[in-house]
Amino acid sequence: MGDSLCLQAWTSVSGNNSTLVQDASDWLDVSHAQDLAIYAEIGWIQSQASTTLLDIQASPTKDAAFFTSSLTAAGVAPYLARYSFALTPTLGMQTLAIVRFATVTASPPSCYLRWAITFPNVATGTNLTFRIWINANRGGY
Repeated sequence: MGDSLCLQAWTSVSGNNSTLVQDASDWLDVSHAQDLAIYAEIGWIQSQASTTLLDIQASPTKDAAFFTSSLTAAGVAPYLARYSFALTPTLGMQTLAIVRFATVTASPPSCYLRWAITFPNVATGTNLTFRIWINANRGGY
């Protein structure tokens, strides 16, 4: 049976032509898991004139550099899951990824997870309210 883990409780963020990264104190340890299902619940988004990206990133340690640079250098996408908001975004629960240890094709599950949001360059900025849930299946099942 999987564990339901909250990577991010309801939060509201805003930005313009920038990237916002989850605070290090909130990064989630999923070292016990071999399989992950990642979900984002989108409560509200405003001023969507271009694509906003919500990335779930993974790292073997709590070093910020390992979340992106080591993957990019190895030719792998610097995210475990990505949600790209459409010009008319869908609110509610969105499945971002199902990541299985045995069949992973991008970034494998790792010890720590965090989120990063890349905001587009729009005149009024972008406002977003969301939360993120992880369903983690323990290794050995």
